[in-house]
Amino acid sequence: MYKLLLLLIIMFVSGWYVFLELGAEEDYDIVSYNPQLASDDERQWYIDCIHPHGTVPAMVESGRVILESAAMCMHLAERYGNLLPRPDMMLDYLESV
Repeated sequence: MYKLLLLLIIMFVSGWYVFLELGAEEDYDIVSYNPQLASDDERQWYIDCIHPHGTVPAMVESGRVILESAAMCMHLAERYGNLLPRPDMMLDYLESV
């Protein structure tokens, strides 16, 4: 089982539903991060290590960072092989993100 760090302010809604639908919450470490409430040290660490703009959400897996929630949902759907559109609908799906 792999572990992943997902940083967010309050669960980004679409991503959280994807987690629940896939049953993926057991495989991930969820970290709550609020840029407005973070200390200067926490904020600087986040900017240096995770997201250069200091915004959320961000997803870190195997040292790679995904910054867009739609990309996170697509990655999770592909990783778990579920919630993907039929092949003939893939272009419509990609056009919507």
